[in-house]
Amino acid sequence: DEYSFIFKMIKPDNFFVVGDPFQCIYESMNHASPYYMNKLAEEPDVVTYDLNENYRNKANILQYAQKALRPIGLHDNSIPMSIGGTIYEGKYNLDILCDWIDSSDNYRDWAILCYTNAEVDYIMKQLKSAFIPTINFNQRKKTKKKIDALMNQDKVKVLTIWGAKGLGFPYVV
Repeated sequence: DEYSFIFKMIKPDNFFVVGDPFQCIYESMNHASPYYMNKLAEEPDVVTYDLNENYRNKANILQYAQKALRPIGLHDNSIPMSIGGTIYEGKYNLDILCDWIDSSDNYRDWAILCYTNAEVDYIMKQLKSAFIPTINFNQRKKTKKKIDALMNQDKVKVLTIWGAKGLGFPYVV
């Protein structure tokens, strides 16, 4: 089969594989796929263990994400290990967004996540016209020191969803 050549080559007595099929966020662009991991899990002599304790997301935010995944046929069995967080759902309204941002203590607490770089440019232009300081926050090819310095700037971070991986913000749109 597709992956048996690897095991024939290294001939391990035992092995383990760690991965998260939900992390294949670049599937449509870079051909990433959970196919081989899922196929391996179906083997009769393979035991799988779910590492499903979620410490990153608050309970209601995780439940909201799980609800959003259901219509596209994905099931996330993560268990939230913390509570709290607030979700507001509604249509995009620049005036309301600017009011929320202006009423907070720090611009640096805010991140606006977009699907494409074109959307990043559009949102940044709108926020700048409302006199809200922004930064196009792209992590690519930056050191941790540079990323930390950018995170501490008192500006709203506008970035793609993929660019936000590994970062945390008190307020996310």
